[in-house]
Amino acid sequence: MQGGTPRRPAYFDMVKPTYLENWPLALRVLSVDQVDVPLTVKEAGDLGSNVSEWSGCFGDPPLRDISSIVAKLEDAMGHFLEGAFVRLGSRSPKDSWLGFRKGFRCRNARKAIALLTDASERMAEDLQLAIAQDYPPQIFLREWIDIPAWAEFRCFVRNSQLVGISQYDYVRGMHYPEVDSNHKSVCGIIQKFFQQRFWGACHLSDVVFDVFVSPTVPGQLWGVALLRSTRSLI
Repeated sequence: MQGGTPRRPAYFDMVKPTYLENWPLALRVLSVDQVDVPLTVKEAGDLGSNVSEWSGCFGDPPLRDISSIVAKLEDAMGHFLEGAFVRLGSRSPKDSWLGFRKGFRCRNARKAIALLTDASERMAEDLQLAIAQDYPPQIFLREWIDIPAWAEFRCFVRNSQLVGISQYDYVRGMHYPEVDSNHKSVCGIIQKFFQQRFWGACHLSDVVFDVFVSPTVPGQLWGVALLRSTRSLI
């Protein structure tokens, strides 16, 4: 976000198909359990006015009433007895300092709202974009799953072909022995997942998507599930 100016429509047209609410049903069933909480464009502005450090981007007055959103989230939270991960259909507030300090698992609407409004530039930018495009965004609560950092992978698709697989946690330069010792199994199961399940379900020919893998029987049988579809490739 530069000077509070939303990104150009061409950008929105490119990324909108990757929002969770715009996934086809066949793609949704490959991912984790989730409940969507639709917002109106007005509610998007009200929520944005509560995002710390970015409230000025949403006009006056700041800190507008969001009790309707809290009520919707509280109702949806009952679907997840073990807690949930909260995000917009576009992105998550993973730049929330509260999340890094207290964790991202939400067991009530108060924690979910706190994460969405905790000085998250990602949330402020995506809410502004939705408002500029007159697009009613959605909040998603997703089943909480403890995923080891080594088990997430980013996949790159060009012309409906899987052209690359990368370790997701690369910024810290971490080396994971689990990846070293299981890289052939990991690559094989992701390729199989793409060919047999993802390719036929996905509505985009050029896209980046993330998965996590887990050994259900160590060294023998692996499972893989779709986490997110991040951005279309340019």
